[in-house]
Amino acid sequence: MNILVSAIGGNLGQAICKTIYKHYSNANIIGMDAVNPLQGYGLCNELIKVPFANSINYMAVIKQIVKEHEIDLIIPCNDFEIEKIVENDLLKKITLASELKTISTFFDKYLCYTEFNKVGIEFCSTSLPSNYKSEFEKIIVKPRKGSGSKGVVKNPTNLLDFDDKYIIQELKEGIELTIPFYVNLNNQLLGFLPLIKFGIAPNNSYQTYNMVNNKLHHLLLKIVNAFKIKGPCNLQCILNDDDLYPFELNCRYSGSVDIQDELGFDILRIGIEEYFNNIAYLHKPNISNGFAVRQYQSKVFINKEISDDQYSSYE
Repeated sequence: MNILVSAIGGNLGQAICKTIYKHYSNANIIGMDAVNPLQGYGLCNELIKVPFANSINYMAVIKQIVKEHEIDLIIPCNDFEIEKIVENDLLKKITLASELKTISTFFDKYLCYTEFNKVGIEFCSTSLPSNYKSEFEKIIVKPRKGSGSKGVVKNPTNLLDFDDKYIIQELKEGIELTIPFYVNLNNQLLGFLPLIKFGIAPNNSYQTYNMVNNKLHHLLLKIVNAFKIKGPCNLQCILNDDDLYPFELNCRYSGSVDIQDELGFDILRIGIEEYFNNIAYLHKPNISNGFAVRQYQSKVFINKEISDDQYSSYE
């Protein structure tokens, strides 16, 4: 199978590549990145430098790569790329992702908030800067469309620095939970894995957390029934003595996908199986409890030299 993985310079793209090889040792992985594809050296069969997703050339480049490398499946690992790729009728058919409307709704944090409110699902109070009336005691400002926790500011001193490309959320104190979940081809919630997230990306640590599983199960069922989700999603919440507060939902695999796999929540393998077999996966994952820590690790390739000609450039 020829699999195209994007954003291989990041922790999600690299975790995806490692987990693919764990289950499919003969997979042919084509890795692409807009910044530095060399970070995927040793994780992919071939490396490609591509334009950023907002470039006018991006779609033409992806189509060219898919054709030249006879790509069977695309696994995007960047929110901007997911939305862009699924906009195309041909590419979305070979992409492991939900439909465009769902992706765009979740990617836009303000739209996610308003759509959750429409269907009666709790979401952390959110406002656009132009509408904000100082109604929250503590706030967090983040890009309306953003990824990787970039551009996030807690309690900024001057809100005039932020236009409506940002959102203002009420800053809740408590335990931060990240909850990867998977919806199979029958639109059934196959399972979920609540994790306490510690630290700052990409070197987070994770601890399994099962104290509010019943509440989470009820919440996730409401989300699955309200939105057309296919495959992986990741819900982020704050848990405190008052309640559980969802504040973000990513319609993709999360950066801890390799950790999830080691704990038995093997949803990357399940996603690939569903895609190639076109049959709904029905077996509930057998999930273990545990703790995981991401650590910096160097890889050394003896008697190897690296240069720009180690990868193709489609810029």
